[in-house]
This record gives sequence, structure tokens and C-alpha cells, in this order.
Amino acid sequence: MRRFSLLPIILSLALTACGQSKPTNYYILKSTAAPVSVESMPRTTLGIVGVNLPGYLDRAGIVLLDENGTFINIPRFNKWAESLDEGAARLLRRSLTPVLLRQGITVLASEDTRVAAAYGVIVDIVRLEATTGGIIALEARWTLIDPGANRILGRGSFAGSEKISMPEIGSREMFSAVVAGESRLLERFGADLGRRIAALAARRG
Repeated sequence: MRRFSLLPIILSLALTACGQSKPTNYYILKSTAAPVSVESMPRTTLGIVGVNLPGYLDRAGIVLLDENGTFINIPRFNKWAESLDEGAARLLRRSLTPVLLRQGITVLASEDTRVAAAYGVIVDIVRLEATTGGIIALEARWTLIDPGANRILGRGSFAGSEKISMPEIGSREMFSAVVAGESRLLERFGADLGRRIAALAARRG
């Protein structure tokens, strides 16, 4: 009987431990582009067909490398609030929109397969990561296609990096700084991609 009398104490300790577990922080990529408001959107459209990620990035955790770029740390309590491919596509749409509107092209707000787009773009992210030394890097490749004719219209690549002042490693402030830096690099990529697509569209007529 004495053995069973310990059960409430054990359960109480277990519940206390659960109540004191570290909360998970969730992050999203943030765009600084101002919302675009036009009365009539151009009928020529472009859709982001997909954003492809390497296996090590296709996870909920925010990837952090050591200064040599050889050890990968996947934080347990700091995660993306949305899948990284969806977040990157959302940010790229915001960055592409103002550039391509000037070219008479509407960027579709989502991957709506019911809309027959004149242009489609496939993005392959090769790397998007930060090191404990404060270096954030993005490498990406893109392919512009004519979905109707199943034809490639152009290809290109982008590479960029920036150095940030790194807060305490593993802190919430550190992950916020990393996500902000990765957002800026994706916006730079989106602006560059928009200019390149606009040039290809102009030549195509």
C-alpha cells in the first residue's frame, strides 16, 4: 500500500516538469515591400510554380551552421511558423509584384492552378542559412517557363550574403536577427528576379 501512495507525488512532479518546459518560438519571413493597390490588374499573369529546397533546409527548424559551415544545428524550440518553401514563395511574390506591374504583368497571389498564367517561374534555393559568426547567405537558381507551351524562356541565378551583429547564440534575439537577415536577402533576390523577368518579357513582346 505504501508503494501506491507515492503515485500522486510522482504524477505531481511530472506535471510540474511539463509546466516548466521551454516554450517553442515560431518565426515567419517578413516583407518590407509596401502593399500594391491598383484599380485594374494587367491580364498577363505570372505564377511561382514552386520553390524547391535542399533536404537539410526542408524542415521546421531554422538552420544554423558553425563558423566553418560544417556543423548544422537544428534548434528544437525555434521553428518556422510556415513551411520554408511557402514562406519564401510568399515573400518573392511581394518583391516581384511592383517590378512586374510596371511591365504589365500581374503576379498571382497564390499557386492557383485554375489560372492559365502566361509565365511561370520555378525557384531552386541552393542554400539559405546563417552561421554562428553572423554570416547569412542565400544562393538560388530560377527558371522562367511558358506553362502553356511547356517551354523554357530563361534561366539565371542569384547569390548574396550579409554580415549581421550576432546576439547571444541560441537566444530568441539571435533567431529574430537571423530571420530578418534571411528575409532581406530573399527580398534582394526577388527584386533582381523581377528585373530579369521584366527584361525577358520585354524582348518577348
